[in-house]
Amino acid sequence: MLFTVRHARPSETLAVSELAVRTFPLACPPTLERAHIDTYIRENLSPTHFDAHIGHPEHDVLVATVGPEILGYALVLFGADGSPSPGLGVTLNPAGLLSKCYMDPKVHGTKAGASLLVAAEERARERHAEGLWLNTNAHNIRAQRFYRKHGFSRVGDIDFVVGGIVHRDPVFEKRV
Repeated sequence: MLFTVRHARPSETLAVSELAVRTFPLACPPTLERAHIDTYIRENLSPTHFDAHIGHPEHDVLVATVGPEILGYALVLFGADGSPSPGLGVTLNPAGLLSKCYMDPKVHGTKAGASLLVAAEERARERHAEGLWLNTNAHNIRAQRFYRKHGFSRVGDIDFVVGGIVHRDPVFEKRV
């Protein structure tokens, strides 16, 4: 399957949001209640949120497509929004935050995720960042393997709050 990776268009905010709604629960801890997942989705993954990201000069919404179908997306934040807090273990400065990187399950194990990572790394270089950092759910071993396979190293931990519950998640970084 040949993927095209490009910037999301303003007309695609609904499609990106729908993909986010389908894929975010797959990365959540198995013990997280569905009501908390739904609240997070409503507060962070709506078309309005993606519209704001697409319009933001320091945010990149990248999509992996086959023909007209969006099968993956990445949200990369630069500037103040992408800067890691002290104490997370991130050594790169400046760095971009790979805030989201999700694939439709039907393309897991293909090159879609890798294609998005390559594009995110290219954006980091274009924006003169030293690299990218991210966090992923501690129980999401598949994602952690994926990031390690693509050159990310674990450097620390972060508290990620969903539904009022604090999840201690690993933090990774990669020099670009």
